[in-house]
Amino acid sequence: GRYDERRFRDWKARYDKGQKAYARAMSEGIRLFRETNYVNALQQFVLAAKLNQGDPASRLHATYALVAIGNYDDAVLMVRRAIQLQPKLLSLPLRIRDEYGPQVDFDAHIQRLNQATHEAEGDPGLWMLLGFYRYFSDDAGAAWAALAQAKEIAPRDPIISDLYESVRLTTPSSAKR
Repeated sequence: GRYDERRFRDWKARYDKGQKAYARAMSEGIRLFRETNYVNALQQFVLAAKLNQGDPASRLHATYALVAIGNYDDAVLMVRRAIQLQPKLLSLPLRIRDEYGPQVDFDAHIQRLNQATHEAEGDPGLWMLLGFYRYFSDDAGAAWAALAQAKEIAPRDPIISDLYESVRLTTPSSAKR
């Protein structure tokens, strides 16, 4: 009786402390990201991911920061993990552009990602990342093209297939040409 109650109170106190630390890390990361302090924002998002192992949001935000600093390999891993943790992300009305402070940064980052993807044309992860960015930035035609390329390179990749199917269902036929 008493022993179990004390153990539960101790566990609950540690849990609450961890949740508060997670919330602080996410809040600070979002603030830093919007202020264009992408490296420090990334550190906060990684901390949040470590504090809450099942959280896809921290991994999505870490993806944005990784793309901002040009670390595409790790960005691919983070977005994959976010989708694995919560496949419903692909059905949410996300707008990556809205996460940015200066919109010129978003435009520059997506342009660099586009260039890197075309330079490493055989990398299905980069094509998937570009498709993800385009899809959640209201550019269905470009998302469709990028994901078709990713699917051609890696036809059995389940994350690419799921993202491809989400884009296929919601993209007008005219944009797929």
